[in-house]
Amino acid sequence: MRLMLSAVAPLLMVTLLGCDNTFDAAAANPSAETVRQYVESGWMPHGVPQNLRAVKVSGDTDTERFVGTFTSDATDAFLSKCKLDKDGFVIETGLPKWFPEEVRATNSSDTLRAAGYETYNCADDFAVIRKGTDKTVWFWSDREDDD
Repeated sequence: MRLMLSAVAPLLMVTLLGCDNTFDAAAANPSAETVRQYVESGWMPHGVPQNLRAVKVSGDTDTERFVGTFTSDATDAFLSKCKLDKDGFVIETGLPKWFPEEVRATNSSDTLRAAGYETYNCADDFAVIRKGTDKTVWFWSDREDDD
């Protein structure tokens, strides 16, 4: 029962505290169940590794705009399921302060690539970036507005 409550607690906190439909969630070493819930909620792309560390996710459930980061020893395997995107990569605006400054300061995928970032398009319309061969990736939902 305790394990179930600890897995559901982040979602429950977001539900109870997120009256304005925005949220921030973080977990140093999330359980597989927490990762599954984040993915099923649309906060993270499908196919993320199960052994995640240093997870941060923020978003707005009304606009379906989500941003986040995680670290994993299986980052290469995850990115192998994504499409390397070299042209027309849209950089999210208004990224949180925990995103790298060089990412927050640009709106150009060319600038990111010149700074050593790889840019990917992944499952569920998530844009994903990684600097060099780092084990940390940064992502945001790249969904078109349904207006």
